[in-house]
Amino acid sequence: MKADDDTYLRVAVLVEELRTKPRVDVYFGRSRLPRLFPDIIPRHLNDTHGHEDRLVGKWLNVGGRGKNRHNLKPRMYDVHWDVDNIWPDTVAVHRLKDNRRWAAAFRYFNVTAGVTPSNMDRRP
Repeated sequence: MKADDDTYLRVAVLVEELRTKPRVDVYFGRSRLPRLFPDIIPRHLNDTHGHEDRLVGKWLNVGGRGKNRHNLKPRMYDVHWDVDNIWPDTVAVHRLKDNRRWAAAFRYFNVTAGVTPSNMDRRP
């Protein structure tokens, strides 16, 4: 699995989604990766230049992996700047680039409800 560090992944929801899918050679993503990229497949496997998500697709194709590909769009998505597009059946929300966006996602999914503040915080 590949996920960026600005992605909130709802693991329990992902597990439920995985229950109905093949268990071998699975790729979950936000959009379908084309089966082949004939014009951009590298001549060698050390191709590391370019957009990271596109590279993953290229590497899967070159390696003959990810044959069972599943598109989780719209359940995996980029959050809008004004954080107005978080939905209940989300598997992963991406582009949580600042604390305000992370807080909005945590609040929406009720992640911190009932969490007692730590006594380790000694700020005045």
